[in-house]
Amino acid sequence: MFFGFRYIFNPLMLFLFLLFFGVFSALSLWQLNRVYEKQSTVKQIEFANQQKPLSFKQLTDGSVLEHIFYRASATGRFNSDSCFFVENVVMDGEPGMYVYCPFDLDDENRWLLVNMGWIKRGKNRLQLPEYQIDSGAVVIEGFIKQPRSKPVVTSGVDKPNTEHEKLWVYFDFDSLKQQSGLDFYPIELQLTSDLSHNLHRQWPQFKAKTGMHIGYAIHWAAFALVTLILFIKFNFNKAKHDE
Repeated sequence: MFFGFRYIFNPLMLFLFLLFFGVFSALSLWQLNRVYEKQSTVKQIEFANQQKPLSFKQLTDGSVLEHIFYRASATGRFNSDSCFFVENVVMDGEPGMYVYCPFDLDDENRWLLVNMGWIKRGKNRLQLPEYQIDSGAVVIEGFIKQPRSKPVVTSGVDKPNTEHEKLWVYFDFDSLKQQSGLDFYPIELQLTSDLSHNLHRQWPQFKAKTGMHIGYAIHWAAFALVTLILFIKFNFNKAKHDE
């Protein structure tokens, strides 16, 4: 009995209610969790920016992943013959590419993947733009970042550079390691040192956009509440009619 009215059990309606209420509630909680994650990332960036620059000689594979967003320096040489472009990068509304170069660390027998910066794409995407890079011994500095992730859908392409060896339609760290045979650190260094004037290094700043996630959380929570109200109203009216 519910306030003097008898509830008539309807398994289909109960299943649909639990399904939609559960989905909407889960989506709302997921958006709230995204708020927490974004706020944690902002605090992590603020803390990293207050620290002194690290040297890659201090870092191992495990410790380097604990220093994402930190500024770090390295000494060595670029392997200019192995540099490549990753396209589909838009800056200020202009289509362009990131230039990546392997960096051989002195006395480490390890390689560092350096994102050299952004360059505008020409009219013919297969005609790669020119840039300058010093192949001698240099000291570089930049921010430790997670590499770009491989897209979920790759249009059936088995590797990212089928059209041109040095032009990648998407970034895939596993393909890079396999094709180059080099032992890379599991991160990329976004270069801040001014080594090439025709490469732009205005790196995107992290934007938490927590207000957007809070709005979505309220949106999905409202859907869950409406689902609950409709379920109670439908069964209340039905029970009242049966009485």
